[in-house]
Amino acid sequence: MAVIVHPSSGATAVGAEIEAWRLIPVAVAVDLVRDDGQIDPAIRPLNPPGRQPRLFGRAVTAHCEPPDFGAVVHALDIVGAGDVLMISAAGNADVAMVGEILGGYLRHRRAVRIRAKLFCHERRYDPARRAPGCNSLLEHR
Repeated sequence: MAVIVHPSSGATAVGAEIEAWRLIPVAVAVDLVRDDGQIDPAIRPLNPPGRQPRLFGRAVTAHCEPPDFGAVVHALDIVGAGDVLMISAAGNADVAMVGEILGGYLRHRRAVRIRAKLFCHERRYDPARRAPGCNSLLEHR
């Protein structure tokens, strides 16, 4: 699969525009991107409403068709302080897009720290498939 990297336009929201977006619930913002932004209903927040950490920053997106995760590898060198890495795995929940090796690379760069598991697609562990269970939030230092 080819990997296409779209460079940042350099134009970012600042000041009042950022503060205005901070007040918009994620569910409303996601609806603005139509069919492309909805999350699989099998993925659930691990914390109850009101106890979920707030996450805010410029989105760096990687679109993959697992098991190919080349776009994620490229995104790891693009993501920086204040960014939020968002990975779309084409609806595939059978393959982890970031694990200990890639997470370790980010920690080594001191770009991010893995803070907490926020969303989880539950399934029994199958050693033959080595299926992932949860995704972690990558929080920038």
